[in-house]
Amino acid sequence: MNLAIVDDNPEELQKLYKTIMDYGRTHDVAIACDCFATSAAFLSACAQISYSFVIFDIYLQDTTGIDLAAEFRKNAPRTPIVFLTSSPEHRADAFRVHAFDYLEKPVTGEMIARLFDELAITQEEETDTQAFSISIDRKQIPVLYSDIRYITSDSNYLQIQGRDVFRCRMPFREAASILTQDERFLTINRGILINLDYVQHMENASCTMCDSTTFSIHRKNAAAITQAYISHQFKRRTKALTKGGLS
Repeated sequence: MNLAIVDDNPEELQKLYKTIMDYGRTHDVAIACDCFATSAAFLSACAQISYSFVIFDIYLQDTTGIDLAAEFRKNAPRTPIVFLTSSPEHRADAFRVHAFDYLEKPVTGEMIARLFDELAITQEEETDTQAFSISIDRKQIPVLYSDIRYITSDSNYLQIQGRDVFRCRMPFREAASILTQDERFLTINRGILINLDYVQHMENASCTMCDSTTFSIHRKNAAAITQAYISHQFKRRTKALTKGGLS
């Protein structure tokens, strides 16, 4: 595993680093662990390095762990984030940025072992082969479901936002009927279909995506849409506890 820790307390940072490396040695797991004292240093590094997961202290001198996570989420919507803190008061905010776990100090070896066990289960290779077929210039182009962030309609055209941006002629209703069979996709307003994996947060009848694009939620269905988002948000976290029969 390749992980990063951001904590501006040198003593706490070194203690956590040692606990993690001890776990690696005793469990025969190869771990590369980068330590950062500032959010700026971390963001600069993660532009070049892909981490298996990251650990952010909630309280940092130059920002908060929550704000750092929100910025990190713009380019890493799926990387597990673990928060480290001495207080439980930010748990709700942590789940808004899709936190995988929330560890309260002092962090013990047993806590780290449980964390790594759960991460190992959730990161088992699961190849997403589902693709959405679109036609552009009479050519059929498959777009992986996992690469679609959101789709908006423009008359009889679709604007598909993902790793690449596609514009194709297809009725929105047809695309929605196909994609919403997958639980990741949800229509939140007329002509707006989102992938819940890429949602940064929902509040006040609005939905903000990981690239900071904000959409209005259909007010009549706002409660059901928000509940679907919350359920999806917790699903990844609970998957580690249910898959493989962990107790």
